[in-house]
Amino acid sequence: MIDTIKYRLSDYRSGTDFREHIPCLLENPMKSVKEDETFFSGNLGNLKVKVSKNSLRVENSLCKWFLGDNLQTLTRESIGFANEKLSDILHVNMQNADVTRLDIGHNFPTLHKPAVYVNSLGELPRFRKGVFANEGVNFRTKN
Repeated sequence: MIDTIKYRLSDYRSGTDFREHIPCLLENPMKSVKEDETFFSGNLGNLKVKVSKNSLRVENSLCKWFLGDNLQTLTRESIGFANEKLSDILHVNMQNADVTRLDIGHNFPTLHKPAVYVNSLGELPRFRKGVFANEGVNFRTKN
């Protein structure tokens, strides 16, 4: 299941300034200036959106944004529908965006509480294991 996704859409060739129409579509838009460049950031539901003149970045849980929670699974078809909805809302073609991050996870239905299983999950080479109050396990790597 896809959880966190990070899109980057660059539009250097068309001359479109993303700052002209996207900030007004965001919840809690904030303006910032860095090195004479104006940036905007805000939310679209749980999605974080950052806009500069030639760049649009969107990130967070696509599943939670599209389906309302991240306990369900986005199918290949529903990912396409989520991209279409995002494209319609932002008035850009998200099919042209680069995916720069993609976190994949899965929910496993169990008979017992997670604490019963946590100790059974061993170590994984080159990964750092994180245990969350015996309620879940996360394996992280720099890659």
